[in-house]
Amino acid sequence: RLLLKAFAAGGIAIPFALLIAALLAQQELSSAGLALLMAGYGLGHARLMLQCAVLRGLGRMDLQAWLVAFEASLILAVAVGAVWAYASPIALGCAYCIGTWAATGLGHLWQRHLLGPIHLHWNRHRLGELLKMALPYGLGVAGLLLFDRQVSLLVYVLDSPASAGHYNAAYFLILATSNVPLILVNALFPHLARHSDAPREASYPSTLFVALRYLNMAGFPVAAVFYCFAPQLILVFFGAAYLPAAPLLSAMALAIPFLYISVFLHGVLQSCDEQGFAATVVWGGLLFLPLNIWLTRQGGAPWGAGIYAVSYGVASLALLWRVWPKKDHLRLDWKTSFGLPLLATGAFLLAVQLTSDLTWWLSLLLSMLAYGLCLLLNACVRSELQWVYQQKFLRLPQ
Repeated sequence: RLLLKAFAAGGIAIPFALLIAALLAQQELSSAGLALLMAGYGLGHARLMLQCAVLRGLGRMDLQAWLVAFEASLILAVAVGAVWAYASPIALGCAYCIGTWAATGLGHLWQRHLLGPIHLHWNRHRLGELLKMALPYGLGVAGLLLFDRQVSLLVYVLDSPASAGHYNAAYFLILATSNVPLILVNALFPHLARHSDAPREASYPSTLFVALRYLNMAGFPVAAVFYCFAPQLILVFFGAAYLPAAPLLSAMALAIPFLYISVFLHGVLQSCDEQGFAATVVWGGLLFLPLNIWLTRQGGAPWGAGIYAVSYGVASLALLWRVWPKKDHLRLDWKTSFGLPLLATGAFLLAVQLTSDLTWWLSLLLSMLAYGLCLLLNACVRSELQWVYQQKFLRLPQ
């Protein structure tokens, strides 16, 4: 019955997707076709995310990982072939539709194998109940998307198309790394949901402590790499024409640790059935839109990049305050979760300065080595490595 409600709630999005496609089309035939294809991709990907949620609930994160990987790989393969053969945006849109709906078909087969056949029946009298169930989560996700992309739209409207292109080049590099917290929250979601009835017990925050520590251990060096090697990254991914995007990438890199924390804790609140607060945070952040408009008008894309970093910093602090218990013995270990990764990041930055005369890739390699050595020396990962050594080599019981 729950799955039937979820499928029905997903059907509510169809007219909205078609309306957005019509608005994007702007009465141009070529744009209309591309907008419809993107609407089809969005609906297929939404159905795929529902199937992933079902697999997480069944404890089959392995199948979820394979399903998402299959979608991404198929889209990439078909897109490369379509662009090579036709060099058309319509062909690229077809590639996205083919990839996501093929993955959705595979997910349906796996779901049918695990749960048996699902018979869908629409009951118009349940529409209010469905909206009530879907509204908090839908508002949270929609708010997060608007919160994340508001600056991109403001730069396009208030600055220039060239500045918008440079900003989006930097933004999409940042966005590509956001899969790290998504992977973490998807892996932990079943465990967090099972223990959401007792979020103040020691086992619940201890899981979050460890997850946040490793999230920061990933986020801080990524931010340091983007900050220090922004020109080289822009050259590798976009070419010399996009070099004006390098300062924007350096500024937006400061948002990466906060972006990781916000995305991760947004998922944690969903697992605790507190989607309402997650939605409140991101929609509350949109209340500063008039100030963001004024700042972007004054400073253009560079100030917009700063707004992006500050916005996620404030959002992450609000989510941290909500998630963590207030008891003394369960307080967040700021030293382990933040202090030690920051110390290792300082070692990274020092290594960058000392190796600035070398080629950039060698400087990056040596700096990452300094980061890893600092983590080992300050015991941030020593206990986990010791446990792995005992289990794999000494064969000690858990």
